[in-house]
Amino acid sequence: MDLHDRRIRSMFLVPSLALLLAHLPSGAAFAQNDDPGMEAAPPPRQAPPRQTPPPTPTSVMPPATPQELPPMQQANRETPVKEEVKEEVSTSPTASWTDDEWEARLAAPSLLGGVGLFRMHTAEVGAPLNFRVGLHIQAFTADSFLVAGSGAVQGDTNSRFLGDLTIGLTGPDVVFLRNLEAYLAVFNSSNQNKRVDIGRTDPTVILSLGDVGFGLRGAGEVTRGLSLGGHVGVRFFNSISAVAANFDATNVSIDLLGMFDVRRVAPSVPLRFHLNLGYLVDNSLSLLPAGQCARSVGNDPCIRSRVVETFAYGLGTSRIRFALGLELPTRPHVSWGIFGVAPFVEYHLDHAVGDGDKTVDMALSADGRVAGDRIHNQNIQYLTVGLRLRPVARLVIDLGADIGLQSPGFQFGPPVPAWNVIAGLAYTYDPSGSSTKVIKKTITRTYEIDRAPPDGKLRGIVRDAKTKKPLSGAIVKYPGRTPQATGDDGTFLSYGLPAGPITLEISRGEEYVPTTAATTVELNTEIPIEVALTARIRESRVRLRVTDEKGQSVVGGTARFAGVVSKDGNPEGDGFVAQLPAGDYSVSIDAPGFLAKEKQISVSAGQDQTVDLKVRRRPAASHVSITKDAIVIKGVIHFGTNNATILPDGQQLLDEVADVLAKNRQLRRVSVEGHTDNRGPADRNLKLSKDRTAAAVEYLVKQGIGSDRLTSDGFGAGKPLVPNLTPANRARNRRVEFRIVEQGQAFPQ
Repeated sequence: MDLHDRRIRSMFLVPSLALLLAHLPSGAAFAQNDDPGMEAAPPPRQAPPRQTPPPTPTSVMPPATPQELPPMQQANRETPVKEEVKEEVSTSPTASWTDDEWEARLAAPSLLGGVGLFRMHTAEVGAPLNFRVGLHIQAFTADSFLVAGSGAVQGDTNSRFLGDLTIGLTGPDVVFLRNLEAYLAVFNSSNQNKRVDIGRTDPTVILSLGDVGFGLRGAGEVTRGLSLGGHVGVRFFNSISAVAANFDATNVSIDLLGMFDVRRVAPSVPLRFHLNLGYLVDNSLSLLPAGQCARSVGNDPCIRSRVVETFAYGLGTSRIRFALGLELPTRPHVSWGIFGVAPFVEYHLDHAVGDGDKTVDMALSADGRVAGDRIHNQNIQYLTVGLRLRPVARLVIDLGADIGLQSPGFQFGPPVPAWNVIAGLAYTYDPSGSSTKVIKKTITRTYEIDRAPPDGKLRGIVRDAKTKKPLSGAIVKYPGRTPQATGDDGTFLSYGLPAGPITLEISRGEEYVPTTAATTVELNTEIPIEVALTARIRESRVRLRVTDEKGQSVVGGTARFAGVVSKDGNPEGDGFVAQLPAGDYSVSIDAPGFLAKEKQISVSAGQDQTVDLKVRRRPAASHVSITKDAIVIKGVIHFGTNNATILPDGQQLLDEVADVLAKNRQLRRVSVEGHTDNRGPADRNLKLSKDRTAAAVEYLVKQGIGSDRLTSDGFGAGKPLVPNLTPANRARNRRVEFRIVEQGQAFPQ
C-alpha cells in the first residue's frame, strides 16, 4: 500500500478551499515548546425614539454605570384634556428575546460539528428547527516540530492547513425532538513537511480530503441555570489509497455534557461554565500499512516518516477526554440592533489508553536515545482561546487559537503544536425569526395645566469607597428638609427641590466618615449623583513586654511590628507600644546584648493586648554568619543518638540562626537541609535526616520565625562533603545546612 497516494472521498468534499491554501509557505502557528520532535447577530430590534441626552451627572467619585442606577422617572405628570389618535400599521422584527432565547435562536456550531465553543460541545441544542452551517480554517507552521535537527543536520519545516465544513439541525418543536440536534461534518487537511532525510517514505505534501463525521446530541435544563446533555459521534476516515471509507479505522466518541449559566440566577453576571467528559474509541492507526517499519530498531527514516504521516492524517489512539470551558457572553446595543460578543477559554486534558503505536514504541525504546516520557507519556494538554462575534443577524464570526501545554509520547501520537490559529464563519437560520405586525400610535394632546411650583429631583447611590459596594441605611440630609435613608441597593430619590446649587450631608453610623456632596438641581429633571463613604479604620493598642531568661525586664533596643502596616514600637516603661489596625503581624525585638527574637501575633479590631517575648543573652563569640547563598554556622547542631531530639548546644546554635532571621527580613525563604554519614541502612539515614531538619524547623518556628519562611528536607548520606573514610570525615558529613532560597534584595558584598 503506497503512502504517497492522496486520500480522497467522493462525497462531501471542500476541495476549492483546501487546495487553494494547501501549499502555504508559512502560517500562523507555533512549534511545541517542550517537545521539539524526534531527534534527526439576531434580527435587529426597532430603534427607540431619539431622546434628548440627560444632563451631565455630578459626582464625588466616577459616576455609576446606567445599569447600577435606578431608571429615570418623569418629574411631572399633566392631565390631557383633548386627544387626537392616528393609527399606523408597520412591520418590525420579533420582540426582544431573553439571553437564553437569543442564544438558542442564533446557536453557533463548533469545529466538531454540533453546537458549542471551538473544541467543546455545550449542553444546548438551539431553538427548534434552527439550521446552522459553519466553515472554519486552521493553520500553523513550525521548524523542528516533528523531526528535530541533530548537529549539522537541519530539522524539518512543517506547515498544516485545515478546512472543515459543518452542518447542524435542531429537531422540531415536538416532545423529545425539540431537545435533539443532528450534525454532519466534513474534515479536510493539507500537510507539508520539508526536510532532508535520506530514505524517507512519506511525500512532502500529504492531502487528507473528505473524512466525514456525524453525530447526535441531546440536552436540556434540569434546574435553574444548570443544563445537562449527552453526545454520540462517529467519524469515518477515507482510505489512504482508495476513494472509499476504511471502516476498520472508524472513530466513536461518547460524551457527557454540562453547562451552568450564571445569568439564570444572577442576571447581571454574564458568565457560563461548560464541562465535557467523554471517551473516544480511536481506531485510525489501522490506516497505516501492516508491517510498516517492522524492521526498524531505532530512530530511522521509516520511523520518522511514520510519525509525520500520523500527524498529517490526524491519526491517534483511544483516550479519555476532559474539557472545562469559561465563557463571557454579552450583548451590547448598537445603532443597528444587538452586537453579540462572547470571549471564552477552554482547557483540555486527554489521557491515552491502550497500546498505542507499538511499532514506534519498540523502535524508539530499542534506540535508547529518546527519553522515556517522550515515548510513553499518555497525557495531552492544551488551551483553546476564542472570540465569537455576532455583528448582524444570523452571521457568526469566530477567531481564536490553540495553545499547546503537554505533548503525548510518540507511542500515543506526535507532538502537540505550541499554537494553532483558528478562524471561521457560520450562518444560522431561525424560521421563527420572521417579522410581525406592530401597531404604532401617533397621539396629539392638548393640555390645560394647573402648574405647581417648578422643581427638580436628585437620584443617587451611596457606595463604600474601597469595595464600591452599595451601602444601605446611609443617611442623606438636605438643607431644611427631613433626612432620608438609602434602600437595600444603596439608592435614594430626593424630594422635589428648588432649582439651584445644593449641598448634601451623607453619613452612616460610626463605621464610616461623614462627607458632603455638592451638585445643582435642574427643573423637571432627575440629576444622578454618586457618593463614596470611607470606612473608619479601628486600631488596637498592642504592648510588647520583653524579659530575659530569668524573667527580668529588658529595656532598650528596637521593636518592630510588620504586617498590615509596618511600625516601630514606642518605648514605654519596661516595653514598647504601637497602635495597629486588625491583621496578622510579625513582632521582632533587637535589644543590646541579646539575640534578636521574633513572634507571630494576630490583632483584632478594637481589642488591646499585651505580648510577652523572652530573649537570650548573646554569646561572647558569634557562631552564625550570612553569605550570599546560605546561613553558615560554626559548629554542629547535635541531636540525640539515632533520634531527632535537639541537644542544648544545638538549641543555642538555632537561637543564633533565629537571631539572624529576625534581623534580616529580606531572607524570605530558607531551606533547612540535613545530611548523615554512610553508616547504617540508607532508608533509615534518609528518614533520620528528614526528621532532624523537621525538628530544627519546628524549633525555629517556636522561636517566632514565620513558618512560611522555612522549608525542610533530608538527603541521608546522598550528598557527602568528603569521602566517608575516617571518623573526622564522617563527622563533617553529619550536618544541618541553611540554604537561602529566596530573598528580597541582593546580600551586600
